[in-house]
Amino acid sequence: MQSRKLTASWILGMAALVCAHAAVHAQGLSPMQKTGSTPSDRKLFRLSIINPYPKEMRYELSAEDVHTQHMQSDVKFTGRTGSLPPQSQRKILVVIPVPEGRRDIRICLRFPELQGTVRPRVCGDYSAVALRSPERQRGVPAASTAGRGG
Repeated sequence: MQSRKLTASWILGMAALVCAHAAVHAQGLSPMQKTGSTPSDRKLFRLSIINPYPKEMRYELSAEDVHTQHMQSDVKFTGRTGSLPPQSQRKILVVIPVPEGRRDIRICLRFPELQGTVRPRVCGDYSAVALRSPERQRGVPAASTAGRGG
């Protein structure tokens, strides 16, 4: 009986070790979730993309609406495609247009060389919130500050 407990413990321990090792060596996008506000009609996020593999890898980034899963071609990246050296990371900028209210976008990273039955990708959810008055959203100019010190 003691032998069975030891074997089960060993198997569970090894399974946990394998899972932890796999997570460390997964392609990455950081942060995976972020919300930010903006007084303008665009919100900028700075993200890191990670290549954990021992060789240079080409990457592709895409943007889709969180709710509808439709591709969002108006979301801009400093590098939608590119390559990353082995076991490295790169900072990128993502610009999300926010016509009004709130916009929820899913940014996905994938390495096209990793093809097979499953097309691995990692995605993060980003929300941009417009902090504009209703008048400004309609295009009404702001009240003049002349004679009020500024």
